[in-house]
Amino acid sequence: MPDDATTRDLVAFLRQHEHDIFSRWVEETERRGGIDILALPVSRDAATRWLSVLFRLIVRHLERPDSLAIRVFIRRFVHREDQRQFPIHAVLRSLIILKRIIIGLLVQSCRENPERLRVMCDTVEAEMDDTRLLVFDLYIAQQERQIGQRERYLQSIISSSADAIIILDGQLVVRSWNRGAEAIYGYRAEEMIGQSFIKLVPEELLQQGEFERIIKRIREEGFVQGYETVRLAKGGRRVNVEFTATALVDEQGNPTGFISSIIRDVTRRVELEQRLERKVAGLSIVNEIGRALQHTIDLDEILYTVLVGVTAGQGLKFNRAFLLLLNPERTWLEGRLAIGTSSPEEAGRIWAELAAKQHSLDDILRSYRAATSAQDVRVNEIVRQLRIPLADASHLLVQALQTRQPINVVDARHHPGVPPDFFDVIGSTAFAIVPLISQEQAVGVLLADNLITRRPILDEDLELLEVFAHQASAAIEKSRLYEALEQQVSALEQANDSLKTYQEKLIHAERLSAIGELAATVAHEIRNPLVSIGGFARSLLRKVPADSPHREYLEIIVKEGVRLEEIVTKVLDLARPKHLRATPHDLNQLIQEGLMVVREDIQTKQIRVDQTLQPELPPVPVDADQMKQVFLNLFKNAVYAMPSGGRLRVWTAATNHAFLEIGIADTGTGIAEEHLEKVFNPFFTTKPGGAGLGLAVASRIVHDHGGTIRVESTVGRGTTFYIHLPLRQHGD
Repeated sequence: MPDDATTRDLVAFLRQHEHDIFSRWVEETERRGGIDILALPVSRDAATRWLSVLFRLIVRHLERPDSLAIRVFIRRFVHREDQRQFPIHAVLRSLIILKRIIIGLLVQSCRENPERLRVMCDTVEAEMDDTRLLVFDLYIAQQERQIGQRERYLQSIISSSADAIIILDGQLVVRSWNRGAEAIYGYRAEEMIGQSFIKLVPEELLQQGEFERIIKRIREEGFVQGYETVRLAKGGRRVNVEFTATALVDEQGNPTGFISSIIRDVTRRVELEQRLERKVAGLSIVNEIGRALQHTIDLDEILYTVLVGVTAGQGLKFNRAFLLLLNPERTWLEGRLAIGTSSPEEAGRIWAELAAKQHSLDDILRSYRAATSAQDVRVNEIVRQLRIPLADASHLLVQALQTRQPINVVDARHHPGVPPDFFDVIGSTAFAIVPLISQEQAVGVLLADNLITRRPILDEDLELLEVFAHQASAAIEKSRLYEALEQQVSALEQANDSLKTYQEKLIHAERLSAIGELAATVAHEIRNPLVSIGGFARSLLRKVPADSPHREYLEIIVKEGVRLEEIVTKVLDLARPKHLRATPHDLNQLIQEGLMVVREDIQTKQIRVDQTLQPELPPVPVDADQMKQVFLNLFKNAVYAMPSGGRLRVWTAATNHAFLEIGIADTGTGIAEEHLEKVFNPFFTTKPGGAGLGLAVASRIVHDHGGTIRVESTVGRGTTFYIHLPLRQHGD
């Protein structure tokens, strides 16, 4: 929920940009036909003023949520005596345009503060949703008022119409048949007088004993009033009727055996009631779905919820619904999702069960997913076959997308915009198409039909289906906005992480540089006295007899001096790299020379060497001395890791036209996983008496050549080093 400061900022922003927002709103509404669609019985200027007042009331409601001004304003507009049909679609489209304009300006103004942008966009989203829901509520109220007016009008028609007045004798034979009966049943008097009235009762009602129950009630109670049932007219046409039947009596009040029936045709009334009930139910579930969509930003869940509303028995009651969306390149309409049943019996069973057990929209969604999962497999196999190029402007779905107008197809077999292959896949001769529009762009189409029940698609069905499409479009817009915000937040987080990484690397590099300079200075200062000590020790060693007790100590001094000189040399090489003198060389030969240096240790430890050196390798530009140092360091590490013998495998291969691979693998003790990332760090070693510089020097030399070196190792199984060197000189 936004805090008071955020709300004040948003109100201030709207007032600051009021002129720009309103001008763009009116311009866009007029461009989309909104001014004309509003159908206000006033001039264009008055319609524009109406939009202006609505905008200011929305801002006022943001500032004071308990304000009733916006509700009063819209209610007065709805209930005006001179107002024609309340244009709900135009108002909804206009409000969606207003929301998009406001959010677009917010994104431009608050791009640097994603969190504040998200909160303000959520506030705008909620306010506009509340306004749309208010329009829905008032629209439903208006519809209920109109229903009441229509019912009163219908009652007037019924009371003034010619009812059927029929007299039956004790054997239910027709004795009197008036013009009203002729109008209702289609039989003339001469066709029915003398005939049994039972011929007008449907067979299934006779089997259920309906007529016997009515006659028994008349004889026991004397009359039946306001009884509604179905009768058969001429030609087998079924007629919904309401009748009042009375037993005729003589002057003494004794039954004469005759029954008088006053019958009226209520088929039209029943149809109207059913249509009105369906419309109210549809508007109610639209309202529920609008609220449900406020709580999700997952696009698949949004689309599924809308399709359930289209097909639900508590909703529009379409048998099937198909959703097609544009592909990312906006070149094709592709089937995305579908919902539907496979037979009238299955549809009736599913919705009867759900209607008996479930009440809320959440219950419907959960139960529908479980009840129709097997059925939806079939329709989703159908929808996945649909792939329509936008270049096919003659296709009906493409036309709906381009014109952004709903289409009610009554006869698909003979419609010029329905190709035979599309009809074969859909298999329905009648269906409705409604485009989905989001952020000024067409994103797809919604197709619904009544393949199973064959119920005609009426204008009010198409109207409600269009409302569903608006709900889906608004939800898609919300989902995409959240997705864009998440991408911005993710990008900022990645940039922040990268900045921290670069800072850490920079600090590490500065420390290494300082340590390197210090090490180089110390090593340089140590080198001269160390050489002198080594020289004097070797000179004394030559003069001391072989059996002298001092000879062993002198040998240790000489040996350790040599080791210290090697360490000093490596430190200097690492801290102050030598200039790279790269010339084309045969890597196989350099490897062989490196193996020759450690041959004595290899033989002593009984290590088997397997070489797979690719013949006729292209010459590689390297500094031969430095590269041999790399191989020698790796060979020495491998020999050290196999004190009891093992296998040393070396191979070369040209992996592509750009790089050459050198592999050196041993079957030694291996390296612990926690040490793998540190093996190339200077002074890191697990070898007793080691300096930790061999692999660091090798890594530096390889990278100086523009190559890479990596290691894989398993404790107890061995270690493998992979070196990749460019076939062209680094920097070319």
